Amino acid sequence: MTARFTRPAAAVAALGLILIAAPAWAQQPVRSMTDAPAAPISLGDAARLAAGRAPSAVGARARAAQGDARVAQVRSEFLPQLGTEATMDGGPEATALPTGTYLGGAPRMVSERTVDVRMQATQRLFDLPTLRRLRATSTEADAIAFSALAAEEQAAGRGALAYLELQRADARVAARVADSALAAELLGIARQQLNAGTAIALDVTRAESQLASTVSQLIAARSARARAELELHHALALPLGSDLVLADSLRAPGGDLTVDEQAAIQTAMNRRGDLLSAKHARRGRAEGDRRGEGGAAPGGAALHQRGEHPGRRVRQPRLRHLRQPQPVRRLPPRLAGGGVPRASGRRMRSGRTSSCASRWTCGGPWWTWPPRGSRWWRPTSSCGWRSRKWSRPASASAPAWLSNADVIQASLTLNHARDIVVDARTTWHQARVRLAAAQGTVTEIQ
Repeated sequence: MTARFTRPAAAVAALGLILIAAPAWAQQPVRSMTDAPAAPISLGDAARLAAGRAPSAVGARARAAQGDARVAQVRSEFLPQLGTEATMDGGPEATALPTGTYLGGAPRMVSERTVDVRMQATQRLFDLPTLRRLRATSTEADAIAFSALAAEEQAAGRGALAYLELQRADARVAARVADSALAAELLGIARQQLNAGTAIALDVTRAESQLASTVSQLIAARSARARAELELHHALALPLGSDLVLADSLRAPGGDLTVDEQAAIQTAMNRRGDLLSAKHARRGRAEGDRRGEGGAAPGGAALHQRGEHPGRRVRQPRLRHLRQPQPVRRLPPRLAGGGVPRASGRRMRSGRTSSCASRWTCGGPWWTWPPRGSRWWRPTSSCGWRSRKWSRPASASAPAWLSNADVIQASLTLNHARDIVVDARTTWHQARVRLAAAQGTVTEIQ
């Protein structure tokens, strides 16, 4: 009896251990692929990753595989074909023989069967319609393959541009953080000056307003950075939970920036997938028309749609570029022979004057502008701009220290300059990507 219940008891004990340990296993975190430390990716890595994972590129490669399968299907008609055939005559019906009987006078029953097995092998040596169909199908498959290459290049370009947008967003966030730190420092200085009696409360209010504006710009920059990261995830076809670490930065352009125009054009003609796809598609249509499957001649379908005869020559309308008449502006008779007088110098507010003032002077044989005797008149026989330097009085010289408003204005100028630098570097890198996209070499960017 003891030996009979040994195995069931062991099974029950094992089941109990499994049930006890199951909650402990459930509490342990499952390490997924997103928990692994993300490897930094460069601009070229982003382009190649987008070319390999983008849905448009994946679908284009699937269509290219279908085209290759159609080529293999048409080519199979030239392969040797083996056929077999088996027949069997006769059956279980018994026939009585005229001679020979069993004992007792009963006839002897005999059953006869005939089996016929045949094998046939055929090989096409020359089939012109099938050969042309094979050529057309192969050309169409090549066109589809080059279309897939073009889709990969487009996906790589989108991935590279999304990578640059995220880099720009990171640079702007860093710039706004620096601006916020500077605005906070200026606010502290303004409060110290107010406590010392060398500033007014308006300076503190101005500094607080500048700090609030900078903080709001920082929030907007972080929002733009989050949107750029989502766009990069979408371009690279990565899950939203994956971490992205950028290996490159918006570095300044360096080295030789000249581009050989003829070499770039030749590279584009040899490497761009859309151009190669269009070339092979045209060859495929020509093969289809040659083997008679295209129906009418090229352009015949369009002629039938317009109700024209396919063999009739259609005269294309010519486009004439008409020159629109432009209104003629006539000068007054007194100004028809000379320049137009203009005064541009002006006196600035708060008692300060501009650094220089310019007047248009023109002297002719019959009249002179400005009038003779005025303070702007200069004896001359030709037209041109004349400038007069203004001298700043000694009492109006700039003070040795700057006010709080001047410091705030300088900080705003610095913020704008940082944005200009970031945009300029991003534009240069985008130009690199667009040049590579025009040549069909986006996936080769380093």
